[in-house]
Amino acid sequence: MEEKRKVLQNDKRLQIGYLIFWSIFTFLWLYVQPFNVSPDEEMRYLIPQFIYKYEVLPHGADKAIINGIWGSSYGFNPITSYIVSALFMKVTALFTTAETALLISARLVSLLFGAANVWVVMKIAEKLFQKKRSYRWMFIIFATLLPEAIFICSYVNVDAMALFSASLTIYIWILGMESNWKYRHCAALGMSLSLCLLSYYNTYGFLLTSFFFFVGCHLMRVEKGKDKKECLISMIKGGLLVLLIVFLCSAWWFVRNYMLYDGDILGLKTNDMIAEMYAQPEFKPSNRPTPMSQGMSLFQMLFQEKWIAETGLSFIARFGFADIYIAKWMYLVVVIMFGIGLVGSCMKFKKIFWREKKVLFHWMLLLSILLTCGISAYYSYSSDFQPQGRYCMPMLTALMYFVVIGFREINERFCKDEKSQQRIIVGVVIFFWMIALLSYFVYFLPNYI
Repeated sequence: MEEKRKVLQNDKRLQIGYLIFWSIFTFLWLYVQPFNVSPDEEMRYLIPQFIYKYEVLPHGADKAIINGIWGSSYGFNPITSYIVSALFMKVTALFTTAETALLISARLVSLLFGAANVWVVMKIAEKLFQKKRSYRWMFIIFATLLPEAIFICSYVNVDAMALFSASLTIYIWILGMESNWKYRHCAALGMSLSLCLLSYYNTYGFLLTSFFFFVGCHLMRVEKGKDKKECLISMIKGGLLVLLIVFLCSAWWFVRNYMLYDGDILGLKTNDMIAEMYAQPEFKPSNRPTPMSQGMSLFQMLFQEKWIAETGLSFIARFGFADIYIAKWMYLVVVIMFGIGLVGSCMKFKKIFWREKKVLFHWMLLLSILLTCGISAYYSYSSDFQPQGRYCMPMLTALMYFVVIGFREINERFCKDEKSQQRIIVGVVIFFWMIALLSYFVYFLPNYI
């Protein structure tokens, strides 16, 4: 018992130490970047600047936040992260109004969402890899130290919040599954789904999978012999609580859109209409070529136009305006690591998706991955061809779970000696750390010093 307590204490120290390391390392990325050398930061930063200056939320078509080239603004999209950035700027202004200080305080929100994501990933790892400490840390490192995942936590955006919201939803699935959805976990699910709704559209797949998972958990209780009426009542009460929390926490944004934009609750149609009015001719939505408008099939976009390849590489690492790459061998190493894991998952497909207790959980993780990628692919196909991995980042935690359990399958199947297995895991994790450090010190930092 005493030995177990010491192991738990040691794990807690390691977790705290890693969280501190991750935060400091990410701050280095945040601090060295000049303004607007990352995707659309200038256009995004206009929102917290507006709120900071006028202390009101902007109309999406306000000229103060409209981009002169694209003719549109990020004010039509959920701006929760930017509201928090404006609050941070207000606090900073009590001490200094220097532009650099205000910018850093606005960027800190992305870092804090990233740090919260690291904490949630560690909690997920404790639940999913209880018996294997080495694989637990492999999962944590893979899910939080991917260079692109660090990069999105270093500038003003909503992507870091989206990543955290998706991870939090997965963690609450696990808690709800374990507790047969006690009311506190139903309320927590409502909170996490509200964060998804208020972060970015690429998390909306988790709304659908959460519904399936919640209903499925209750149906599985009936199959195990629980009273059907009792399970139905529990599902209805818990579901209503989830909906109530979602309504209380997130409805304000969509009601606001409905009132401001003549019933356009997402603001997307109004955004396109404003862009059509104010964008430079070649950037108007009606003049912007898309794979769909060019008569291209989805298959052609995915393969001939290299959407999958470009999205995959930028999911690993692509900095600046997607124009700063890491070395080819680094991409190759990461692809091999992840590929081995995914092959391993395929090898135990029947066990993962048909025989294990967590079958429903696994299916919903897989569906969440597919929906996240599908939303990004459809946007590229129909609206704006942007094969960028950051749009798929909310699937990172789910994907790394399959990578690690698959890697475990390969490692334990082909390497029978436990010490050799441990050495392989340590080697892989060290390599991954090295890639993260090299990404910053060799390929990111030299651009800005």
